[in-house]
Amino acid sequence: MSFPFGVVSSQVISGPPPSGTTIDFIGGSYVVDGVTVTAADVVDHPELITANGLELIEDGDVVNILGDLLALLLTANWTIVLEWNHLSATGQLYPLVLTGAGGDNVVQIRRLGSSSHYLFVEDFGGAGYRGVADNFAFGNGIHKIALTRTNTKLVFSADGRAVATGDIDNFALSPTAAGFGGYPGWTISPTMFIRSLQILDPVSDAELPTLSA
Repeated sequence: MSFPFGVVSSQVISGPPPSGTTIDFIGGSYVVDGVTVTAADVVDHPELITANGLELIEDGDVVNILGDLLALLLTANWTIVLEWNHLSATGQLYPLVLTGAGGDNVVQIRRLGSSSHYLFVEDFGGAGYRGVADNFAFGNGIHKIALTRTNTKLVFSADGRAVATGDIDNFALSPTAAGFGGYPGWTISPTMFIRSLQILDPVSDAELPTLSA
């Protein structure tokens, strides 16, 4: 499967569906590997999609990602662009998590709930571990991350900021599930809205701030 380059916008996508993989919960457009699908093809709770996006309500279930969209994410070899809106300035939250058996083979995007409120991305599997943080307080409101994960790289930019890098390692992952709002099987805390997700072939680090702006 290929992930052609495309455009992600905070605005409603108009005109013909874009190529590649763009999930736009605000505009109601779902395109996976160039094929238009339905919301029920990509998440297990499509009834939670409103004008605010995919609503992940506190104490509700994490929303599982399904089908071909899941298959693309589980390759763990991509650049993704994820936009969400969270209402809490203080709580720890997980907009997106990939995981395997036993809580291993993980990629997780996490806004820390400590006083820092940094955005922290980790991937780990077996003896491999990498962690990357942006030392900036990401408060409540709309945020966007452009994240590249390959066997040799874990880097990201959020909200157009400079690229964040961290631990260097080289390892493969074999995740089996993915969820919006946390690990599959968890309940959500605090409330957040997933607005859009795009999957691209890995891009150069220099492109990440433009994608996340």
